[in-house]
Amino acid sequence: MKNVALLILISSALACTTSVSYRLFSTETFPPTTSVEVFTDLKPDRPYAAIGQIAVEGVGNDSDMKSAAAKKAKAIGADAIIMTSDKPLTGYASYGNRRSTGERTRYEVRQWIFLAVKWIKEAPLGTEPGIQPKLLIL
Repeated sequence: MKNVALLILISSALACTTSVSYRLFSTETFPPTTSVEVFTDLKPDRPYAAIGQIAVEGVGNDSDMKSAAAKKAKAIGADAIIMTSDKPLTGYASYGNRRSTGERTRYEVRQWIFLAVKWIKEAPLGTEPGIQPKLLIL
């Protein structure tokens, strides 16, 4: 009974867990932003420069996954995030002593990849432009 309760506790804790990692494309840093636009189906129709990539893995719902990515995007100074990939990652886990029970549990984790971007500001004639787009091979 004690093991069952522990298993239920661990399973429910994992049920809404997300892991966020990111990779910046340059050493240039930006101040944190207070809001981030999230694009999941369409690309933005305004010019932008990619500043990094954010990966979110977990078993949470769509809202949790987007919120986790947006939170990291704000921290690195992005104006928006564009979803580039959403794929399931399936595996198996063993609980307890596998040799004695032989039980394995299948789990599915989703991985969402976002491109973190800054809007490119149109520069008035005769002034320096804002962030310049860089060639990125993804």
